[in-house]
Amino acid sequence: VWVNIANFIPVLSLRQLATLNSSLLHIALNAHYRQISFIYWDHRLLRNLIRLKDPYIARRVKILHIYPGFLKEVMDNDARLPASTTTTAPRDKPSSFRERLADITQQLREYQDKVFNPPSSRAGAHDPHINLMLWPPCWTCSLTDYYVTWHGLPSADPFHSHPSSSSLPDPDALGLSLTNLAVPVIGTPLLLPSLNKLSLDVSLENIHTLCSASFHVARLEEFHLHIHSDHPLPPSSLHNILNTRLARSISNLSLYLRLLSIEALESMDVGPLFQGLDLMNKLETLSSAIPIQKPHLGNPKSLGRFLRRQSSTIKVLRIRATQHDAGSSTAQSSWRKVALGEYEMESLDTLEVSSNLVSLETSLYLAERFGGKLKSLAVLGTVKSFEFVKELLKVLGRKSTPVSSESPSEEASIADVPLSPELLDLFAHQLPSLHHLELIVRHFLPSQDDVPIYASTRPTRSANGGDADGIQLDEQIYEFLETLQNEWCWSWWGLRMISVWSENTTMTMPLPLPLSTPPTPSASASTKSQEQQQGRQVQHEQRSLTRTVLALGKKGKSALTFFSPSGPVDHSCTCLILFAVI
Repeated sequence: VWVNIANFIPVLSLRQLATLNSSLLHIALNAHYRQISFIYWDHRLLRNLIRLKDPYIARRVKILHIYPGFLKEVMDNDARLPASTTTTAPRDKPSSFRERLADITQQLREYQDKVFNPPSSRAGAHDPHINLMLWPPCWTCSLTDYYVTWHGLPSADPFHSHPSSSSLPDPDALGLSLTNLAVPVIGTPLLLPSLNKLSLDVSLENIHTLCSASFHVARLEEFHLHIHSDHPLPPSSLHNILNTRLARSISNLSLYLRLLSIEALESMDVGPLFQGLDLMNKLETLSSAIPIQKPHLGNPKSLGRFLRRQSSTIKVLRIRATQHDAGSSTAQSSWRKVALGEYEMESLDTLEVSSNLVSLETSLYLAERFGGKLKSLAVLGTVKSFEFVKELLKVLGRKSTPVSSESPSEEASIADVPLSPELLDLFAHQLPSLHHLELIVRHFLPSQDDVPIYASTRPTRSANGGDADGIQLDEQIYEFLETLQNEWCWSWWGLRMISVWSENTTMTMPLPLPLSTPPTPSASASTKSQEQQQGRQVQHEQRSLTRTVLALGKKGKSALTFFSPSGPVDHSCTCLILFAVI
């Protein structure tokens, strides 16, 4: 009961109710410690480290974010502190071997006392540093999601030598280098059996250090990899990191890994990574972000051959484009066609292509390439014209000839088109087996030939350098809904739910049902009268849409949703989702 009540209480307010009873105390603690971050070296981080030594608190942590920049802060603060009292006395240069050995022994003892002794046994400014090194082994016993960001910091680069001996750091600094501190701190949670999602946003140099022979996660199911490069690397070193270290580490996860996401933040040849990956029998989802600059991700056939090896397991393929410097999306389109156009993927049923950098031609090519076997196609990010949607739906409709009424053909997701009755009519005729439709639109039009009308009191804004958009007039949206209700009807359509989202309206009130009843003959055009007569003859109690809600979201988005009375939606049915860049 208290859990259900807490679902309606803001998280920040739960702390004030923690003293009412034990149930609310547990709920408040779970909400407070569910997700923690170790990013900045401050009192909050120290307080969390102390509290997480208590298993009663530690078992509540589910999500952890780490950026080892706070270790660099510790080292910088430590370097500015005065020397320890045990080392203030100057030492004469030892002359004999025995004196040298005694001096080395003394330095080792000082180093051990500095690093390994517990804080309670010594006083001084190094206590926070020691607290960090004495990482409590039990605080992450229930950790499920782990996010690591490690790039742009000084790293131990094994492929570059120092230009001169004078630039070498002293031995004590080498012993307490950032890399030597970061590896055990970052690597400890990787050994937890409860971990099932790992996100690494790291540089190639740190991958070389982190992905050692001991890198192993027991039951990892999701692995998200974002690759940076802090230093230019020769091809041989790049091949060694990707093919030998990283590919071997990912292959060790094959027993449970279901989702693999790879993104190169700079244009680089990651072909050796795809070449070195073993067959992963549980892998169902592959996500890849492709830079539009050459060489993109290297040899496109490396990705294609990996997809061929995984063709019997991969069901979901997500591809998007990224841009970090000037580049041509046309060259990337050719690269993508080579990578995806040569091999068949027997198990693929969902394809998502997103980003404004993906050309419409490529989207049509991929729809033609995989449309016959897909249940879900997502084309997101680029502004789509009515003619493009018409052509795309024609391809999907031609590819989706269901064997029987119980086997719907596909799911689809399309981006950013003005919503009009004519557009819905295209969906109804080209995809009659569609059951779930979600739309994120820029504006609503009573007719495809109309233009949006914006409120003059609202400021306008420019979207991607195009026409400025403001807040659309509510009257035009009402006219759109009235047109749907009075002049259009698709009672034979298998659609069960439609959700519409838009940021260009402030409407928040419930609206009348636009699609559940056939239009009146007087309001119908001659080209639609035959459809209305057919709609009256069909028993559409199971098909028509019966409830409409238009509600304002937290970020100013409005949602228009229709639900079917025929019970819960069968998740095996098709789904069409339209997303817009607003």
